[in-house]
Amino acid sequence: MLAALPALVVLALFVTGPVWERFQEEVKLRTLAEAHGAERARALVWLVEHRSLRGIAIVLDEMGNWDTRDRPPEGSFFSHYLDRNSLRSPPDIHSFDGEFRGMDALTLALLRAPCIQSAIPSASGIPVTGYERELERVLREGGAALRAQALWVLFRVKAPSSVEAQRDALEDLRRACPALERPLSRIARAFEPEEVLRVLHERSPDPWVICAAGVLGLREALRRLGHLSGSIDRDTALAGLRALDYFQGREADVELARCLLYWGHDVYRLAGEALFRRNPELLLEVLSREEAPEPCRWWQGLMLARLGSVEAVPVLVSELSKVSDLAPEMFQHLEVLARPEHREIILELPERVRPDQRRRAEEVVRSYLARPRPP
Repeated sequence: MLAALPALVVLALFVTGPVWERFQEEVKLRTLAEAHGAERARALVWLVEHRSLRGIAIVLDEMGNWDTRDRPPEGSFFSHYLDRNSLRSPPDIHSFDGEFRGMDALTLALLRAPCIQSAIPSASGIPVTGYERELERVLREGGAALRAQALWVLFRVKAPSSVEAQRDALEDLRRACPALERPLSRIARAFEPEEVLRVLHERSPDPWVICAAGVLGLREALRRLGHLSGSIDRDTALAGLRALDYFQGREADVELARCLLYWGHDVYRLAGEALFRRNPELLLEVLSREEAPEPCRWWQGLMLARLGSVEAVPVLVSELSKVSDLAPEMFQHLEVLARPEHREIILELPERVRPDQRRRAEEVVRSYLARPRPP
């Protein structure tokens, strides 16, 4: 009996350790070649759940070939999850706050009904999806198997806010995981400069490819990106703005200024903030020359004030009653920038603002009147 102990120990190590995992992986891969329908799908699920890169490569290929408007093919990885979850309510990808553990029903929900962040998430009118945020985290921090899956989901739904992270993960995985080369090479083709430029010049390029032109630093795309940043479509304009911010130099800054000339709302504001960082002289030139769209006049006045321009004073006075959060800063600028030629509008300030702003407006008037008069 004692003589048999070493053999039993070896057997236990075999059925519980990496050798046994490798053996089971080979069995499942053989099943894929011979089985059909549900049996094949279950083998794929096992391979994904056990982080088999060869199995994951097969699933990623399936994802690349599947038109998500149709039901996934019988015997595919996703047909298993669709069948398993067909009687349940669709997962809520907005409220998801769990951990990404691999391809699952939430992935299926995102692929079949994409709802993704804009190129600049804070500017989007759509709530940030908890699931997309988790996928981005995995793309940065996860192991190879999970990174590959997260990459494919984000790439398939063409998530524009994480294009740079997608490119970095792609390069890392191609170097480290030869088993994934076939599906990853399909993503790599979308990142080829010639392909990006070709799609970029189509009539309505998607935000993903617009951001990719910036991530890749394709300077021959600058004029096109500037044109797109002035698009009437908000997501396109935000993607153009995000892409232009990857480039340095006056040529890029001039194209970035198109957002100030052609757009309103958050695109106008974000373009101005970018120029404030990059080229304040050009920003001042544009703000002084072009009147902002009506919804952005408050921002034009605020940025002129931040640049120290007295041209900000009449704009701030006219817009103060329309804002709340930034009103304290606007009052402070008025105290500093108001000049003798602004006397009339400053004295009228308490009558122009909201009742809750009146006390602060009166303080500005007193401060203005207490200044020494020029000789």
